[in-house]
Amino acid sequence: MFGLGLLRTILAVAVVIVHSSGIFGYNVVGGMVAVQSFYIISGFYMSLILNEKYTDLYVFYTNRILRLYPIYLVVVLLTLIISYADLSNKGDWNSLFYYFKYYGQMGFFTLI
Repeated sequence: MFGLGLLRTILAVAVVIVHSSGIFGYNVVGGMVAVQSFYIISGFYMSLILNEKYTDLYVFYTNRILRLYPIYLVVVLLTLIISYADLSNKGDWNSLFYYFKYYGQMGFFTLI
């Protein structure tokens, strides 16, 4: 029997395949089924971890932040670099029109 982590990985890959118009035209499962199943299993998994592994909620959230945010920041930085390089190469900055139009109305976290 395989673990919940492997099942979550399979469901995440299924969602990517659906968003990529399938592999050779085939989808593993429907996108909605994969997303809903992923959320259900993730919720069960997180409650299991909270009940079994952690006694202090502060330690749990600190560990989650230290686990998730470094890779998040790396991906954001790479996305900004690649997007800037692509826009500079094309010379077409119109795709940023709405960002500049509503810049003054955006809050700090929206801008980030």
